[in-house]
Amino acid sequence: MKEFVTERLRLRGWRRGDAPALAAMNADPEVMRYIGSGAKLYAEALERAESLVRERPGDGLGLWAIEESATGVFHGWAGLIPLDDTEEIELAYRFAKSSWGRGIATEAARPLLAYGFDELRLARIAAVTDPENRASRRVLDKLGFLYQGLRNAYDVEGCCYYTLAEAAWRTIEAESFDSTTSP
Repeated sequence: MKEFVTERLRLRGWRRGDAPALAAMNADPEVMRYIGSGAKLYAEALERAESLVRERPGDGLGLWAIEESATGVFHGWAGLIPLDDTEEIELAYRFAKSSWGRGIATEAARPLLAYGFDELRLARIAAVTDPENRASRRVLDKLGFLYQGLRNAYDVEGCCYYTLAEAAWRTIEAESFDSTTSP
């Protein structure tokens, strides 16, 4: 699995040692508040986490573990996956409560979007979130996603559905580059 490094983060493939932190995150009711399946009992979450750690997708898609580059602290995961088993590709993410409000979701998403558009040659990337999940909606807005309305996804009715077209991403990235390089 390709690895990405940002100013603060490393997005990497899963390791066996990630399973306990991933399971704890998925067992946290606050983290799982907006997830249709809800919080899991730790034992169930650990079983699922161990399964995820063993998965090795070969199509360039998947979920990356996210850790702090300097300390190795586990923050959560982000990835590009089929949206609810459709042909559409979704930017998805989930973070431990201790990682909230620090810009980690936005920072982790940027290299995945670049990878999706540059290497996977996607024409657009989608995202879904609970209408009440204002933090996730802000992340999508910051990244340039456009709200398209409500849709059902993952057995949940009325998810906010967003898309980001490759051309829009290029414009946003060019503007971002220009603003960081101008005197």
